[in-house]
Amino acid sequence: MVFLLRILFLCISVATAAEKWKINYFYDQPESSFELRGVQFPSDQRGLVYGVITGSKEKERSVMLITSNGGAKWTEVALKENPVALSCIDDSQCWLATDRGIWKTEESGRDWKKLKKQEGIAAIHFSTSKIGFAAGYPKAVWKTTDGGLTWTGVPAAAKAEASPQTTAFDVIAQHGNDMMIIGLSRPRRTDGSLFPDWMEPERAASRREWPAVTVMLDSRDAGANWNASSASLFGHIVEVKMGEGMGISLIIHEQAFQYPSEVLKIDFKSGQNTSIHHEKDKLITSVHLSKDKNIVAAGIEVLGSFRANPTPSKVQIQQGYIAESNAVIWRTMAVDYKAVARRVTLAATPSGKLWAVTDTGMILEWK
Repeated sequence: MVFLLRILFLCISVATAAEKWKINYFYDQPESSFELRGVQFPSDQRGLVYGVITGSKEKERSVMLITSNGGAKWTEVALKENPVALSCIDDSQCWLATDRGIWKTEESGRDWKKLKKQEGIAAIHFSTSKIGFAAGYPKAVWKTTDGGLTWTGVPAAAKAEASPQTTAFDVIAQHGNDMMIIGLSRPRRTDGSLFPDWMEPERAASRREWPAVTVMLDSRDAGANWNASSASLFGHIVEVKMGEGMGISLIIHEQAFQYPSEVLKIDFKSGQNTSIHHEKDKLITSVHLSKDKNIVAAGIEVLGSFRANPTPSKVQIQQGYIAESNAVIWRTMAVDYKAVARRVTLAATPSGKLWAVTDTGMILEWK
């Protein structure tokens, strides 16, 4: 069976050999940089990308890039606060979480109105125009039933066994009525050094990873009721994508772990997690799960033993198909050689067209 899948995937690879991740947009201004933090395409034509521009000769600027023609043209919209997370329910209505509050647009990102002042938000998700959730620090989850005008705390968040002072919820995922909100509790680690890891790579590379407490809320009724749980886990779950009967989660590890990142398949029926991707020379920073259970894993090439290098490295993107036996067939997707990053974030349009943004100011499209 696996052999037949390999032959099938090889045929698909040959058929799509002309396709490539191409640079659609690149911010290339002297003495400044554009850190693109997230992207959503609520329709095939309308897309939103948010980030922060910094430079030696200008004040830090928070910016939203918007397109209404499938990426043929991007328009810059100034934001008043530092963007953190974005959620759209259609190509007009989106909510933006910032470092100081929650904002809403009803004009596809062209204009934003502040709804609530709130610090500590790390993730936001709306399932309808009225019902939404925000999650963050300290060990907090909030819910709105009026489109973001008012928010109340979700009591189940306090039931997770972890200290509020060291815990933040930062992942929200939903498929139908199934929802998950995930966070991490990890005390700040100090070893007496005055320098960051990239200045002392040998020290960082030899430091063992400690298990942390992963906290989770899960719901089977679209967030009306929640169950809280916690477990000791190596690494930080940074993304979860849910599909019919299954999902995938992305875990990023600390410097000294045997591989930088790991993608797990989640079987919702059995509750089992299966590792389907981990490579020593690739740091995966974002994943996508399509309706037909194809997976895309995007990240960067790891050079040498030190992973936290501040210098951008080559973008690496792979596509995998999960068989019934849990075997995964991976192929490498072609990427423009000029694409470099420290972090890559994926998104897809409703019809399945793939997009990616980098923290080095690039928007990539698969075409």
